[in-house]
Formats: sequence, C-alpha cells, structure tokens
Amino acid sequence: MPRTAPIGHRSPALALAGVVALSLAASPASASAIRYELLPASARPYHDRSLNARGQWLEVDAYAVWEPEAPTSHARSYLMSRDLLIEGRDEGRRDLGVLYGGSTVALALNDRGEVVGHASGSGDGMAQRGFLWRDGAMIDLAPGHPELHMAATAINNRGQVAGQISAFGPEGPYSGQIFLFDDERGFRPIESIGIGHSSAKAINDDGVVVGQSDWKAVVVLDETVLDLNLLTGGLGEWSLTDAWDVTEDGWIYAFGEIRRPIEQGGGLIDSGPHWLRPVATPEPASVVAWLGLAGLVSGWRALGRRRASSGVRGRRP
Repeated sequence: MPRTAPIGHRSPALALAGVVALSLAASPASASAIRYELLPASARPYHDRSLNARGQWLEVDAYAVWEPEAPTSHARSYLMSRDLLIEGRDEGRRDLGVLYGGSTVALALNDRGEVVGHASGSGDGMAQRGFLWRDGAMIDLAPGHPELHMAATAINNRGQVAGQISAFGPEGPYSGQIFLFDDERGFRPIESIGIGHSSAKAINDDGVVVGQSDWKAVVVLDETVLDLNLLTGGLGEWSLTDAWDVTEDGWIYAFGEIRRPIEQGGGLIDSGPHWLRPVATPEPASVVAWLGLAGLVSGWRALGRRRASSGVRGRRP
C-alpha cells in the first residue's frame, strides 16, 4: 500500500528555509544601503542659507577697533525681518549680541528664525565657538569642550545643527571633524573618513548632512560619514570632491573633477557640478521576506507532487 503524506507535510528543508527567512524578515532591518545616480547640472542652484521663507535674512557688520598697540577687527551679526522693517519697527534689525564678549558671525538660519554661526571671545587664545541663537538668547553648542575651535554652518527647520570642529595643535588649529547638535542628544562629533579637511555644508529636515571629508564629497546618514564616490553609479572618470547642498527629497548637489593620472603628469582636465539622485534599493527585510515566501511556496509544490505520485487526492477523513 503506498505511503500517503499527511496534510500539511512539506519538504523539511524548504519549509525550514521559509520559516527562518520569514522570522528574519520580522526582525528589525539594518539601515538600507542607499545609492545615487549621477546626473548633469548646468549651474549651481541658488540656495542662500542666510535667507529664510519668512522674509528674514542675516547681516554681518565688520569693524576695526584701533587700540594703541593692538588694532583688532570685530564682527556683529543681525537678524533682519522684512515685515518689521516695512512697518518701521526697530525690531526689524535685531542685534544677535555676543557670546563671550568678542565677535559674532552668523552663517545660516532656518524658517523659525533660529541662527547658527561662530563667535570668538575677547580673551587672547580663546577658541572660536559654534553658537545657536534662538528666542533672543545665544548658546555655546559645546560648553564642555572649550578647547575646540568650531563653527556651526547649517540648521534645519527641526533645529538640528551641523558644523565642523577643529582642535589646537602645536601650529594652530587644524581641520577636524563634522559635528551634529540637537536639543535631545546635544553636541556630538562624527568620525571622519580620513585625516584631511572636514566640513558640513547643508542639512535637510530629515537630518541628512552633506559636505566634505578628506577632500571627498560625503553624506552623513545615521551619524556615519559616507564617501559619495562609493555610493554613486555612472561616475566614470569623475571624482566627487565636495557636496554643497541637499534637497528635502534627498537629491544632493555635488562638485566633481577629472584629473590626469599622476604617472601622466597629473593636472585638471575637467570640473563641474552634478546632481546625485537617490536610487531606491530593496530593504534587507524585504529581500528576506521574498526568500521566505519562495521557500514556503516551493514546499507546498513539493507536497502536491508527492501526493500526486502517491495517488492521494486530498480526501477528507
């Protein structure tokens, strides 16, 4: 008498593969590997981070203080408001003040009227400090690190800040790392990809930061600096050396160069801007889920073939 397979019996290996794969798919996925596609750009788009959507902008006044033996230059920054100026109100030009008695240079603002930049103290040898100005008050972004020479260069509409830090070496400040700041987690430096210059140029409302590290265009995702040359398809001979801006939908505006190989004497052949368009890639969990589904389907098909060969027609008991 032919041996019949119980209802629900499947190929053990395929069934196990399906269950394991679906279990993995249900677990939290790691950060997806983002990729970009290289597209031409004819000119750099105008995006002045000293102007916001509310008609506010920044002004910086530089002036000299002529003291008998030590003439020095100083700077003061102002938040300008179009509507208040039209109304003739004094608040239309608001002095941001000073942080430690020295100069203040505002570099960027968001649509909430929050301003970031750098400030210097009045004392000799005091490091340049990155600041955030909001609601009439200026704060030091890293009060626990007075040794760092730093500048806050970008802020998004959620109040997240990006900038660059340096430290004082034997021969003065040297370029160090990109840093991030927000109210919840505070100041934190991000490890660079090399030993060269690092800078943050822009941050969008999703917290995506772009800039430069070790003379390469970079994007900061999940607090990790990533080389855009390794993430971009279609580069050919182009090398991306800086990233200037990032849109709210994730497109990156970058600058690239083509250079002759060193063995051919080196030298610049071509240079220009490019758009980097994000390319959707499957989430790891999605891939695993499809593998799991395929395993289960294959198991059920194996069951059907086994039942057919044994003459079983799925009679009810």
